[in-house]
Amino acid sequence: MNEVDYSVPCEQNEITMKWKAIQLLIAFCLCTVVSAEDKGFCPPALPPNTVGIQKSGPTRPANAPPDARLVGTVTLLTVISDKGHVCSVKVIRSVNKDLDRTARNSVLTWHFNPAKKDGHAVPVVATLNVQMWADSNGKLIQPAQPTPADK
Repeated sequence: MNEVDYSVPCEQNEITMKWKAIQLLIAFCLCTVVSAEDKGFCPPALPPNTVGIQKSGPTRPANAPPDARLVGTVTLLTVISDKGHVCSVKVIRSVNKDLDRTARNSVLTWHFNPAKKDGHAVPVVATLNVQMWADSNGKLIQPAQPTPADK
């Protein structure tokens, strides 16, 4: 009786599977790098240069009706990339879960002029006080990004 050696195809299959796994890993890494480059350099930890944004008194958003009322101010610690995109947001003074989530989600869509150090754009950590307004029915008004004069 002839014996069939099945080990060769199994080894080739194993090599093919390892190669495919390596290709998949490389593709995943490239996708991660490409998506990170879109927003600029976002440091993995908080960089040392922190900027506090100070603003006095409530400012009614332009899209708010005349009867809108201030319902609270959420304080957020944000990391802004060297291209001005918001990389991460952490609530440091909460009002309630709904207001915190709305403020956080809004700030994640904002874009700032990049901070500069020695003429080069740098990532920065900023503390933002986001005022949350509601109309007469209690519906939250989406917070607007500060204008350059407010930053």
